[in-house]
Order: sequence, then C-alpha cells, then structure tokens
Amino acid sequence: PPQGCVETNGTKYVQWPNLYGGVDVWNNGPWVLADDFICTNSGPITDIHLWGSWLNDQVGNNLTFWLAIYDDVQASETNLFSQPGNLLWQEQFTPDQYLQSFWNFGQETFLDPGPPQTLGTDTQVWYYCFYPTNIFMQQGTVAQPKTYWLMVYAQSPAGTNYLSYGWKTTTNVQHDV
Repeated sequence: PPQGCVETNGTKYVQWPNLYGGVDVWNNGPWVLADDFICTNSGPITDIHLWGSWLNDQVGNNLTFWLAIYDDVQASETNLFSQPGNLLWQEQFTPDQYLQSFWNFGQETFLDPGPPQTLGTDTQVWYYCFYPTNIFMQQGTVAQPKTYWLMVYAQSPAGTNYLSYGWKTTTNVQHDV
C-alpha cells in the first residue's frame, strides 16, 4: 500500500483496479455505486481500500465518503444479476478521516452510469484508505462463502463547483453487471 496506508486485516478480498480497458464510474454525482465481494474468512473489517480517478486528472481532496455494506440478493429467473439487499453497516468519512495518495498511471474513460455516456478520460489512479471506527463483522468460510456488497458515495462540499470523482472498475467481476 502507499505510504501511510496500513493493512490491518490479515486476510481480505481484494479487487484490483482495471487500469487499461476498464472505466471510472462517476461516483460524486447523482449515483451511489456498489460492488459485490466474496467473504471466505469471518472476522472484522478494520480497513477498506479503494481505487479512484478524477475526470481529466483534475484532482480534488475534500470529498466526504459514505461507505456501507449490504447483504446479497442472489440472481434469479426474474433478476439476471445479483444486487444489494439489506443495509448491514455504514459509516461516513470526512477528508481528515481517510488517506488519499497517488498510486499509478492508467488510461481509462470516465463514465456517467445513468444514460450511460462517456464524460471524458483520465490517466491518474488514486488510492484511498478508510479505517472504520464502527467495525463490521463479516461471516463466511471457504466451505460456505458469503457475498456482500460495498456501497460507496463520494460527496463534494455543499456550494462548491465540485470536480468529478470516479470509482475504478475491477479486473475480477463477480455476479453483478
């Protein structure tokens, strides 16, 4: 991890960012985003790490992040994809409560998931480290894995001309779109 970002979980699920061929999904506009992850080791979630980028590489540093964990509603005949279910945990992180650092370079498009439409591009990857004070205890084993959803929303300060932040897509897609 980048300097200052400490790994406090012994074992956790990691979804690496897709730096070439993925997209950065606009995450501080009207959309709240979520991604599923598989738990094969029960225990506390003591840190959460994200990768993101800024539209046209215009980096901001004053976002408030809302993170939440939901249980999973499995795919069915009427619902082709898995989706978030019940809220299990949530916490808000102000700029002084998380670490933001440059991580790497990539080449991706920046996507508004609503219409959907491309808003532009970016080339810089940023790494975010969150350390919850209200710990969530995940349940799951190798024999009986459990799927959860991490939901993220990045909020710009009120009354500002905010810059667009995007959550990076991953190289290992699970059961979602």
